[in-house]
Amino acid sequence: MSARSRYQRFLSGVPESMLRELVDGVDGVRHIALVMFVGETPIGVGRLMRLAGQSDTADIAITVHDAWQGRGAGAVLAEELLACAVDVRRLETVVSADNTASLRLLSRLGTAQVHPSGGTRDVTVDITARPSEQRRQTGRAPGSLRRR
Repeated sequence: MSARSRYQRFLSGVPESMLRELVDGVDGVRHIALVMFVGETPIGVGRLMRLAGQSDTADIAITVHDAWQGRGAGAVLAEELLACAVDVRRLETVVSADNTASLRLLSRLGTAQVHPSGGTRDVTVDITARPSEQRRQTGRAPGSLRRR
């Protein structure tokens, strides 16, 4: 992953405590993680983490290998994460202001509200207005998903 991609995903360096949460915190309910593979090569990971005390609200994070960006992998990961957590009604996340691909992806998931906050954007997406069948009708990027 390039330095630019790492910055756009994490917005800073990655502290050890965050790495532990990203690996050890996956439980399939509160914290869902999916890895997308092409053959045996992982090309992307998506995470959905419910916010404390708000079972219907979650943070979503998608990371796609540079060579696969712009080819639909992020959209597939996002849709599959939402399909795994059908009771989530709202997404809340922070995105780098210059990460137009993520902002565009989030706006396609539902009704997005974007609020500037320095060099980032606080994004809230209401996904309740989406028809339920839309969650499963995505253009498939080449690859397969494996749930962690």
